[in-house]
Amino acid sequence: MILIKNAKIPVPEKRIFTGDLLFDNKKGEIVSIASKTEYEGAEKIDAKGDYLLPLFTDLYTRVTPPDSLESTALCARWGGYGTLLTLSEENKTDGYEGFYSPSELNVTVLESENTLDSRQLRALMKKTADEEKLLIASPQRDPAYPESCLAEGRTATLLKLPCEPSFIEACSVYKYVSLAKETGCRLHIRGISTQESVNIIKNAKKEKIKVSCSTSPHYFSFTDEDTVFIGANSKVYPPLRSTKDKEGIICGIADGTIDCIDSDHTPTEDKGFDIRRAPYGAIGLQTVFPALCTYLLMPGYIDVFRLCELLCANPSKILGFKRPGYLTEGKASFVRASVTEDFILTKSNLISNAKNSPYVGMSLCGNIKNVF
Repeated sequence: MILIKNAKIPVPEKRIFTGDLLFDNKKGEIVSIASKTEYEGAEKIDAKGDYLLPLFTDLYTRVTPPDSLESTALCARWGGYGTLLTLSEENKTDGYEGFYSPSELNVTVLESENTLDSRQLRALMKKTADEEKLLIASPQRDPAYPESCLAEGRTATLLKLPCEPSFIEACSVYKYVSLAKETGCRLHIRGISTQESVNIIKNAKKEKIKVSCSTSPHYFSFTDEDTVFIGANSKVYPPLRSTKDKEGIICGIADGTIDCIDSDHTPTEDKGFDIRRAPYGAIGLQTVFPALCTYLLMPGYIDVFRLCELLCANPSKILGFKRPGYLTEGKASFVRASVTEDFILTKSNLISNAKNSPYVGMSLCGNIKNVF
């Protein structure tokens, strides 16, 4: 038995309960949540006012070199994740509890690199609807803008970098939504980065189209101007956007248009210093929670209940799991987390074999202390 004392626990009544939690670590069950608990022989942990939150769920984790399933599992644990939709060349998850391939969850994944024309995309979405699958789609790249490093704007012009206008993403999102309306396909659009994308999805939800969406932490943390300081690790797809788009993403998170946060965890080999030749992608599993605490929770855009929706309840629901965003007695896995404890992220404290994080060298708050 483990007795965790003096913890803050979000409960169903939308309030923060302060008290003790008794956990049977052999059975993986929460025995009780009470204001004052004692249990003879239990291992005692003083939470000192830290939060106890359900384990997180991610619906987009890539397993690519230099990472393996084993190192990805370590990243997930340190990041507070218990369930991941993983994408790898072999799509094998044998022996890794909480790891799921798309086929195991009846999901079809459409990457940004897809070259489907409108007729092919329509046929795919119709087939997905007929098979009652979920389609997770990333904004589609336009071959007219190859190797874009940044969004179109002043920074790209000053740095003389290839760029992409934001309407490319908006056109892709609109096409996905329109075909979802026509075909009845259950659609999740991940990695949105523009204010226009938020507006399109907000209107689609008003029309009762079966669409949900997620963004990734770098889109509410950074803008294209931060590339000057971050360098090659800022190269992601879709590219970093303007301050206006960043604000639009934050508003979409706050008002519920954006359902959840995906890690967009994409390990790459050392990017070096040449952003033009650098591959797309950033590791994210270990930094999603600190990013939410630093850029959303502490400034007051969201509260702890919304954080649990973004990381726990909503992504689980989208993938077909029935898991609430709070803890109750019974079978459960959870984390002890501080939302205020600050640290400086360095390459040495990144668990991933890859080090391509845009947060390296930055001061963040929010720390996962224990996983139960």
